[in-house]
Amino acid sequence: MSDNEVPGVPGRVPGTLDLLLLYAAALLYTGYLGGGFAAFTPFWGITLFTLALGAVPIAYARLRRMDLPLTFPLRVPAGKAVSGALGMTAGLVLLALFATGIIALFFPSGLTGNEEAARALSEMPLWMAVIAVGLVPGACEEILFRGFMLSGLGRLTGKWRAIAISSVLFGILHHDPARIPITAAVGLALGYAAWETRSLVLPAAMHGLYNVTLLGLSRLSSAALTPETSAGVGEPGFSMDFAPVFGILVPLALLGAFLVRRGASRLRSAEAAGPPSTEDGFSPGVFRE
Repeated sequence: MSDNEVPGVPGRVPGTLDLLLLYAAALLYTGYLGGGFAAFTPFWGITLFTLALGAVPIAYARLRRMDLPLTFPLRVPAGKAVSGALGMTAGLVLLALFATGIIALFFPSGLTGNEEAARALSEMPLWMAVIAVGLVPGACEEILFRGFMLSGLGRLTGKWRAIAISSVLFGILHHDPARIPITAAVGLALGYAAWETRSLVLPAAMHGLYNVTLLGLSRLSSAALTPETSAGVGEPGFSMDFAPVFGILVPLALLGAFLVRRGASRLRSAEAAGPPSTEDGFSPGVFRE
């Protein structure tokens, strides 16, 4: 039996070398090759750029003759799990707002981010923006991280290490140091959802909904800002009053953490109440707890 074969399950999952190669390629691609899509319109440039993050892992898995249902498991989640995932997503949005507020307080220059991409998204019709930053990343980034990476790491390290490692790698891949903690935290929640439901369906939906919600909030806040109220944001001299802002951020963080925890508990209980899984994927006996 080869190193990549999973006991009792026909087929293969990514091994250590597969994980290293594909993640290194993803880092190089997202860090240096994005400019190759500049010839397209913003919508098609962003969409095609992101689609590769999902297409390449599938193509690589096929080339390496891995078991696709095992590496990219799909399974319809229970209704109670869906409601738990909605609660987790709401909590993640609140935690993201908390993180943005902390960045504004202590690292105001970190608010600027990728101004060119942000401007392109703000000028894009809403339905296009939903596809470009919601639906496509939700599916493609989950194929890479909660599919390819988590299935391989799950066999190699067990549940919690696999979720943690894939989440940190997820945060790093976004190339935004100020937001790595919250991005990794989102990855933890998505990894947990993938593992508990033994499927990419729910984490992909959560990821897309999270992105779309933040997009909507960003557009609402941009519409509410005037040149006078937004002047100086992200500039070196920009500052915010600590006490009132922090007084809002702490309750946001506490409520967000509560919703994530409550939703995760509901998701786990829903899956535990269902019949034991005999399908390929993150199934009992295949990956170590």
